[in-house]
Amino acid sequence: MFLHFLLACGQEEPKENISEEGTIVVDSDGDGYLSNEDCDDNDANIFPNADEVCDGFDNNCNGLADEGVQSTFYADADNDGFGSSTLTVDACEAPVGFVQQGTDCNDTNENDFPGAAEVCDGTDNDCDEEIDEGLNVFFFVDSDNDGFGDADNQIEACQPDFGLSQLDGDCDDSNPEISPIATETCDGIDNDCDGEMDEGVLLTFYADEDEDGYGNPEQSQDACEVPEGMVENSDDCNDLETLSHPNFFEICDGVDNNCDGLIDESDPSIVLSTGSTFYLDQDGDQYGDKDNSIFACAQPLGYKDNDEDCDDDNNEVNPDADEICDGIDNDCNDETDENQEITGAHENCASSSCKSILDDGYSVGNDLYWVDPDGNGAFEVYCDMTTNGGGWALFAHHADNISPQVDTPVTLNDYSVIDDSSWERLRDNAQNGMMFVDENDVMSLIPIDNFEASSCFQFSDVSSLENQSSKYLWHDENDCQEQGADYTLVVLSSEFYGASLYFYSGFGFSVWGYPQLHSYDYHNTLQYYIQ
Repeated sequence: MFLHFLLACGQEEPKENISEEGTIVVDSDGDGYLSNEDCDDNDANIFPNADEVCDGFDNNCNGLADEGVQSTFYADADNDGFGSSTLTVDACEAPVGFVQQGTDCNDTNENDFPGAAEVCDGTDNDCDEEIDEGLNVFFFVDSDNDGFGDADNQIEACQPDFGLSQLDGDCDDSNPEISPIATETCDGIDNDCDGEMDEGVLLTFYADEDEDGYGNPEQSQDACEVPEGMVENSDDCNDLETLSHPNFFEICDGVDNNCDGLIDESDPSIVLSTGSTFYLDQDGDQYGDKDNSIFACAQPLGYKDNDEDCDDDNNEVNPDADEICDGIDNDCNDETDENQEITGAHENCASSSCKSILDDGYSVGNDLYWVDPDGNGAFEVYCDMTTNGGGWALFAHHADNISPQVDTPVTLNDYSVIDDSSWERLRDNAQNGMMFVDENDVMSLIPIDNFEASSCFQFSDVSSLENQSSKYLWHDENDCQEQGADYTLVVLSSEFYGASLYFYSGFGFSVWGYPQLHSYDYHNTLQYYIQ
């Protein structure tokens, strides 16, 4: 009762029976056979009289597995898909190295199997028991082994063995250098078998009449070897001139010697020793400029064969010129103003004063001259060479209501005062005194004795300045009303107004202007001179 209850709980109640021995037997897999008849009551596909399938089991319970359902497989040693019929195995599936086809006629060559393409190799490739069938062709005998055979000598074979060629066209099968692909050479033979000899390879030679090794391009001949009197090149530009060819050098002879199209000095490669260097004479003084030269075979117009001019813009400067004192090397000897007299015309020949220039006879009238009062360096001054005997140096030019500028030299063209250093040097080396000239050419003088007074000095003995109530000259190198050394004051009007100048430590050299409120002042402009 308990067993029946357990079976009743399943989806399908197994068939049961009692065996002759009195035991209960069942059909567990439901295949219609009880366990005492079924050789595997857990598999519904296995029972007596079942169809045997190739699966490694005894499906029909006859004590044998896979009987009558296995396949025969053939060993495929060359892996071409076809096996050898001499080595087989029966199995449900092909083992490794075995195939279903057993028709390989050569299981050691993967290229030989049924259906393979027959090739010319002395083997039955397609396993049809015939070798190289249908592959024989005609070949040309190639006795010289140059790849091309004799068209009149053929044999039949399936492949071009040594001494055979599929190509004909050899016009000399005894010479491997002669064939349709050979290069034609200039030798009187048809090397490329095209029926022509030396075509396209003949050399052109050129007449060399002057025997300089270079030929005339206008006279040529084609040949394999150089004919007599000819050369291989056509580079001669003048076959009648031995000194004219590309390997010669250009010389001054009116011929294109090196065949570059340029003649004589127009050719930069000309041999310089065959020509000359000429120098431009721009100023026409017969001397050339060393910095402006040309090379030429003949002297060009306007050029000289010397380079001795040191200034080719000035025809008064050359080796034949006389040296004058003007700061220029007039005679081109690399010296300037050498051995010249002291004229004041240039800083190199500066005089000590305007008076010295006048006395020495070098005056050219009122003008600028160079002076060096104490040997410490020259500077320019305006010299009045006519007023009061001449020889006066202008050191200040003053005008009402105009602030003068420091300027060296002072001229009559502007209102200015000489610089401090130049004033000191003129003053300390003065010989005669000072002179003042106003706009009406009225002249006044301060003699040197008064000018050199060592203390404050008032002078009134100069009658040239009319209607002046007072005239002062203050000059002291120590002290005079103002503190500090080197003080100079000139006053030519009353109450310190009018024409005046001062120079003392800390203030510099300057002049005082005429104030407009003093309309009684008599001098609108004033020139200051020293001598």
